[in-house]
Amino acid sequence: MSKRDIIILIVIVLVLAGILFFLPFRSAPPSKRPPVTVAKVPLSELPKSFPANLPVDAVIKVVANYTATVPGGAVQATRSVLSSRSVQESFSFYKTFLSSPKNGWAIMAEVNDPKILDRKALFARNAGGVLGINISAGKAAGTSNVEVSFTAKRGS
Repeated sequence: MSKRDIIILIVIVLVLAGILFFLPFRSAPPSKRPPVTVAKVPLSELPKSFPANLPVDAVIKVVANYTATVPGGAVQATRSVLSSRSVQESFSFYKTFLSSPKNGWAIMAEVNDPKILDRKALFARNAGGVLGINISAGKAAGTSNVEVSFTAKRGS
């Protein structure tokens, strides 16, 4: 083998080694997520499939109201309100409601860190689906933003 052939072979090996080394670091193609259809609901109405017995308490004003549907039919109904209750008061109100057996909910998880006063959350389920309640501090003292989302089981 000539000196020229050895150099060509070394260059080919180095190029292949470089390709194999950097191949795992290339960016993955963007994932194709199914499109979500969002339908605004008049602020005076409850979104379709939103639990009618679920209280949305101490409302100063409704901020957002919509349903989001993905292909296949899964529906999330969301209602966001500005509440006259503080973050802790809103959290306690919903925890009490969801904990009562007569209301038909089972709390799955809660976010209630005593060191974090401006954010709380509750997650619960019933026979019809899963509920998420996110509570954050409002701009005015003593108020809170409460976002209640219900994802219905398919076929419910």
